[in-house]
Amino acid sequence: MNHTGVVGGGGKGDGPDIVASKPPLREPKDATLFRLVNVNGVPNAGSGDSLTSNLSAAATSFVPSSFSRPNTEPTLLPELTSYNYVMLEFDQMIEILISQPGNMEEYMKRSLSHLLPVESTDILDSMVHKLYFTCINEPNFRYTGARICQYFNSNESLKSHPVFKNFRTTLLTRCKKDYDARESHLQSNNEQLIQGLAMFMSELFLNLEVIQPDGRMAKFDILASSLKDIVLSLLNYPTDKNIKCCVQMLKLSGSSIEDSLIRNGNSLDDVINCLASLQNSANISENSKFMIKSVLDLRCNNWGRSDSVSSAESLSTDFNNLSVTYENEPIYYDVKGQEISRSEAGCPDDSLGSAAYLFNEEEDDFLNQAEAYFNPDTYAPWSNDNFIGSEDLSGSEDYTVTEIVDQQLTNEVIDAYEAFLQECQDKKS
Repeated sequence: MNHTGVVGGGGKGDGPDIVASKPPLREPKDATLFRLVNVNGVPNAGSGDSLTSNLSAAATSFVPSSFSRPNTEPTLLPELTSYNYVMLEFDQMIEILISQPGNMEEYMKRSLSHLLPVESTDILDSMVHKLYFTCINEPNFRYTGARICQYFNSNESLKSHPVFKNFRTTLLTRCKKDYDARESHLQSNNEQLIQGLAMFMSELFLNLEVIQPDGRMAKFDILASSLKDIVLSLLNYPTDKNIKCCVQMLKLSGSSIEDSLIRNGNSLDDVINCLASLQNSANISENSKFMIKSVLDLRCNNWGRSDSVSSAESLSTDFNNLSVTYENEPIYYDVKGQEISRSEAGCPDDSLGSAAYLFNEEEDDFLNQAEAYFNPDTYAPWSNDNFIGSEDLSGSEDYTVTEIVDQQLTNEVIDAYEAFLQECQDKKS
């Protein structure tokens, strides 16, 4: 059925309408024809003329140059060799903990019943693989990932498990693989992997602990020296992101790293000297220089710790023998932001004691009334033996003041209520 349209017509008396068919649609140009071509560039059956194409299904996907992400080539992310319900649950737990890290303990306890029957080491390799690369690629998950590692390291059931007792060794071996190849990663512009490794190992260093022969818990000192080497490697390629990563890592765990190095006869001076030389370099941005200065100042101030706590060994001091008094003394500033003394700020001296504060008239009246009301000469204590018994209450002189006060309050309430009713009546009239 052909479509028709009114091309002529008019009002009353103009004659019959002229009806004509619409002109046929224009034939499309050859350039707009879609040809069905397979991935090899050969036209499919019924596609018409031969048509070649340079498109390939195996081509690398386009990624804008402004978008950077860690290298996830197949060589860095091998296929998992075993994937069963244990790995499925572990993967789901990781995805949930990325956005809800506070539930780590609950999820690990829930997964414990599924982990205990595991007998294959492939499951262990797959779990370490998943956890490792999630911590490398997800900055907000690194602390949670380190806590998961500590859970495997400290749980009694997993420590004696034939498979998961090697969890810590397997994880550290995976970290060592990229640690040994850090120079090649940095030279191949895969610096984000090393940055993620540095931050994750910092969290591991702060969370992982090992039991010493004397029963004390201690950190893995080998991680401290490894972190120092990673920082020096990153500073050999002083880009803004590498410097930022080093500053963040030192602010996070610099004090613990230096304490560990000192215990083993080493120091952090190489890193500090390298940062100081970069601060004077003309090839460093002002923002990077500011970050370097902040961490250098922090280290000069003993990483923000007080002088009495200068090393990790001092933390084991018997706190019962300490006699330190902490005072919340405020800091006073003038209009120019300069720090001034208490007297310059116009505040009374603490040596005056209670006389340093002057009460106003209302406070004086309140204190006088309270002192008179709670005077033991006029108000008997409740612990008085005469308080027991209704016959004592009726004739006791101890409640004369209370009865007078109650009567006065009752009269005031009645007068106020009468005044309120009168006011309402006046408004109605």
